[in-house]
Amino acid sequence: MNRVLFQIIGLIISYLFVFLIIGIAYFLQNRGVSEKTTRKIVHIGVGNWIVLAVFVFYDWYFAIIGPLSFVLLNYLSYRKKIFGKSMELEGEAETPGTVYYAIALTIVVLFFWLVGGGEMKWVACLGILVMTWGDGMASVFGERWGAVGAGYTIAGTRKSYIGSLTMLFFAFIALFLTMVAFNVSITDAIYRSAILAVIATIVEGITPYGFDNLTVPILTSFIYYFVFV
Repeated sequence: MNRVLFQIIGLIISYLFVFLIIGIAYFLQNRGVSEKTTRKIVHIGVGNWIVLAVFVFYDWYFAIIGPLSFVLLNYLSYRKKIFGKSMELEGEAETPGTVYYAIALTIVVLFFWLVGGGEMKWVACLGILVMTWGDGMASVFGERWGAVGAGYTIAGTRKSYIGSLTMLFFAFIALFLTMVAFNVSITDAIYRSAILAVIATIVEGITPYGFDNLTVPILTSFIYYFVFV
């Protein structure tokens, strides 16, 4: 298949994938499912787009279309609530955290599709999937069991130790599986994932006002690239 046509089809599939996730969340929200649950569905579901992007986009100018669209979409959702509150994460209804998330996605996609002729574009998955699964599941566990143990407050943002431990665990799993899937040896994947998971968890814990959606993905992918590649 023609390279351009293949990427156009990939772009169409990308939009269908994202709007399917948002549509499911919106449908469930209108059927009485809590906004907290639908936010998690969107956060965890949409973030996995980055894996699709690695396989369907060869050129940066095609790969960047989706992330830039997400910046606009998330901003409109934040300002106009066109999808209710299903696009905002817990604690981010008053901050444009999802906009930062889309900006981070745009930055890592642009960088890793350009460096090395796109050979390292899979590294973009590391930061995005850490935020998708690590932060997403931290919200789930933190909300459910966060009150069991002590927590901490950073710049007015309350976080639980259980949530942070969940972030650490799922960040490690996401990093390890991604590295192994892209041919990093198991030994290297273990210690690299452990280091990056700790860094991502610390950064997430100390970053207030939804900015962790920006700092965690960018730092995770960039540290991997500049330290381990």
